[in-house]
Order: sequence, then structure tokens, then C-alpha cells
Amino acid sequence: MRKDILYSWLTIVLVGMVAALSGAIHRLSMPQVLCKEYIFEKVAYLEDGQESNLTFSIRYAYPVAVNASAEVLVKLQRAVCQTVLGDAFLDMRPQQAIEAYAAMKHNEYIQNNLPLLQEWAIDHEDESFGETLFNEELIISAAPIGNCLPLNNIPSLWSYAMDVYEYTGGAHGNRYLLIQNYDLQTGDAVSEQDLFIDDYYEQLKTLLLEALIAQTDEAETKKDLRRLGYSVADVVPNENFYVTDEGITYVYNPYEIAPYAMGCIQISLSWDSIRHLLRN
Repeated sequence: MRKDILYSWLTIVLVGMVAALSGAIHRLSMPQVLCKEYIFEKVAYLEDGQESNLTFSIRYAYPVAVNASAEVLVKLQRAVCQTVLGDAFLDMRPQQAIEAYAAMKHNEYIQNNLPLLQEWAIDHEDESFGETLFNEELIISAAPIGNCLPLNNIPSLWSYAMDVYEYTGGAHGNRYLLIQNYDLQTGDAVSEQDLFIDDYYEQLKTLLLEALIAQTDEAETKKDLRRLGYSVADVVPNENFYVTDEGITYVYNPYEIAPYAMGCIQISLSWDSIRHLLRN
């Protein structure tokens, strides 16, 4: 092989290695969050001797380290606990907190359903008890869903999601995804108003609708979306979004912009497509 060709190939390889290493070092220098997962599962019965029960399951990713200040870690810990469990559990250790939360949900289940069971037993004295008549489920998975490096003057962002499935009777349960975003330099929550310029709303609404059309089979217009079952007027910025290095993704829960059967719908926009809407 000619030396000039060999040197050219070596140069290309070395430049690629340096760029990759530089990117890795840059990412490592950015604030990152380390979480520990806590799990608690329980089948809690409505009453002794009855089969009706609440099936409870929680997987809870709790921040235990961040390469920022200790104050940021504390803020994230309290914010996550508040989002997933509520204010009453802020001063508990994570495992203790999820077990106490499960006990609270069990008590609520009994309070809501035991009177109904007693009424049912009176009205159906000669009938055998329906074993699953008052069965309920609560399944929670709470964990980071995305993060991104700083963009222009926007800080490093961290997205945390709570994925919830609830069944309290009826034809089907309900599932929803709730997302909060945080500035990893300060630990503060970040809203749309923090991220976008003042008059962002209508412009972002248009981009979301265009992106939904682009990602939907058999849709080229708003009329097509309506024909497929979408509520076009409800495709708006809803504060329920997560971030990655590639862009921002909005999440719409069942019934929010479409029928239940279509599930959670996600619409993604690249950073380049919304760069003109971001605060400088």
C-alpha cells in the first residue's frame, strides 16, 4: 500500500478516535444522575376470608448520586419522592416510603370498597360471593426516561417519568405516563415556559400537529387525522414531555388526543426543528 494512502487512513482513524474520546469526556463532565431501584409488591385483601384484593406493585428509581453539588442531589430526591409518593413520605427512607405508601393505598382500598361489599352481601344474601368483584390493581414504574447535554444556553436536562396502570373495575384499566424535567445544574424543575420563548405556544402547536401527520400512516392532512380518530384541536403543548440529545418528545395519555384503544401517543421534535423557539 502506498505510504500516502496509509497515512491518510491513519489520519482519518486518529481523528475519529479523538472526536469520540472528546465526546465521551464531554459527556462525563456533564451532570449525570445515578439511581437505585427499590421494589415492593403485595396482594392486599379487602377482608379476611374474601378473595377480592388490591394487587400493588411499585418499581421506584431513587437518585443516590449526581456529579453536581449535594444540594442538587437533595432537591432531586425530594422532587422525585413528591412526584411519585407525595409530601407525606419526604422524610422517609425510600424502601420505608414505598411500603408506607402501599399501606396507605391498602387502607384507601378498604375504605372505598368494604361498604360496597357489605351492601352487595345484603342485596345478594342467597348468592355466592363473586371472588373478583372488587379486585383492583395499582402498578407503578418510576424511573428516568431521558436526558440531554446543554444546548445553546439551555442547561443539562434530566427527565423522570412515572408510568402508572390502575384498574378499579369496569371494562379496562387506565394507564398514563407523567413526566417531570429538571435542570441538573440546579436541581430545579423545568417547565415549557423555562425552555421556550414567550410566544412559543401557537408555533409549537403547529409543529406538533405537522409531526403527528408525518409519523401517522394513512395521514397527510388534519382531515385524515380526524378520520383516524384523533382530536386535532387537542394536539397542543401539554407540559408532559421528555428530552434526549436528539430532541424533545411530547406524551399524550389515553383519551387526551385519541381514543383509549390507541394508547399513549408520543410526538417527537428534533432540537433543530424547534431551535428558533428555545430561549437564548
